[in-house]
Amino acid sequence: MEHSVKLNETIDRLTIPYKNIFTTVYLVRCGRENILFDAASYDSDIDEYVLPWLKELRVTELRYVFISHNHTDHAGGLGRLMAAFPDAVIVSRSKELREKFKDCRFLFPEDGDVLTGTLQIVTLPGHSMDSMTLYDKQSKIMLTGDSLQLLGIFGADFWGANISYPVCHLQALEKLRRMEVEELLWAHDYHPMGRGAKGEKTVFDAIDACAAPLLQVRSLIAEHPELDDEAIRSLYNVPGIPMMGCHVVTAIRRAMQQGEL
Repeated sequence: MEHSVKLNETIDRLTIPYKNIFTTVYLVRCGRENILFDAASYDSDIDEYVLPWLKELRVTELRYVFISHNHTDHAGGLGRLMAAFPDAVIVSRSKELREKFKDCRFLFPEDGDVLTGTLQIVTLPGHSMDSMTLYDKQSKIMLTGDSLQLLGIFGADFWGANISYPVCHLQALEKLRRMEVEELLWAHDYHPMGRGAKGEKTVFDAIDACAAPLLQVRSLIAEHPELDDEAIRSLYNVPGIPMMGCHVVTAIRRAMQQGEL
């Protein structure tokens, strides 16, 4: 399939068009068990891209469907996917998804839980509170979904460093910094590193890039107390980096006012 790449012996990646960017689905093989990471954006994505891809890879069963977070471009095709694989277990920290798919088998994991012996759940809130990653303890590869935003996406709307919970995110980044991660793979083309980071130094550079926009906005607010959130956003948004939404500035200001940041 045109948008499919075999990354190694256990991980395949499928990129799927979404608006004027793309989203990503990963297949992770653990022995005879298959885990699908995320469920694309629409039912039509499942029919047009995901199911033909899985057929091409000779995958007839899924043990788990791992949903990194409950946003449309990652969970929008879940209903159609579960119709095709009704015995799969949905792994998600979203209470809304658990209620919506209450007739399906569901696993609501905690940080540190392990699937199939080697795949560890690592919660990385910030973009959303249900955001989590899948970390292979053997290969030290982490699939992050949208948990790591770096400087954001060049694309529609204000998708720069789209972090609604900055305090939680900075704490999560410190947790990630203490882990032995050799490669990060995310869902979109995040500036300035593209689709992932490989190697210890590059991984730490990626973590720094995730924190940088939040810390820069904090500095701008402190330096310009007379400016409102829209004006701060305008100061941050300069050519060459993805544009940030005002809601991120508002969240950072609120955290500063509460003495949390």
